[in-house]
Amino acid sequence: MINFLLDCLKSTSRMLLSLLSSEDHFICLKREGFSVVLGCYQGPKQHSKSVTLHTDVGDIKIEVFCERTPKSCENFLALCASNYYNGCIFHRNIKGFMVQTGDPTGSGKGGNSIWGRKFEDEYSEYLKHSVRGVVSMANNGPNTNGSQFFITYGKQPHLDMKYTVFGKT
Repeated sequence: MINFLLDCLKSTSRMLLSLLSSEDHFICLKREGFSVVLGCYQGPKQHSKSVTLHTDVGDIKIEVFCERTPKSCENFLALCASNYYNGCIFHRNIKGFMVQTGDPTGSGKGGNSIWGRKFEDEYSEYLKHSVRGVVSMANNGPNTNGSQFFITYGKQPHLDMKYTVFGKT
């Protein structure tokens, strides 16, 4: 599969490839008019605290931290269950930093929480941007969480206590 993706990258200058997490969880990001379609599936509540995001090139399993960030997880899981994220593109990708999605307008400026308003941050001293694959709420200042989220490509300690970490890939 990786060889196929690398061949795609060689064949067009418009495609940008980025690998996330482990060998079986990845995202292929494309620019200039064609983007990854995002869908998700929530595992059975009694057995799992995870969501699988289905993209057009593979799945990303996200473990969510409901005990430490209950509002963020409730929002994220409810948006997934309502198919809110279906069709969302990864509208922001910064090499070595993070990839962002969750805005149904695709502009990076849209998106609502399940409550129809922004909601407060949920910081935890136990949840840090300390490894690749950390999943956090995107915001535009304190207590402005909505529907957008990002996944880190690596350690990003400068984001700690500024963005709510609610999961990991």
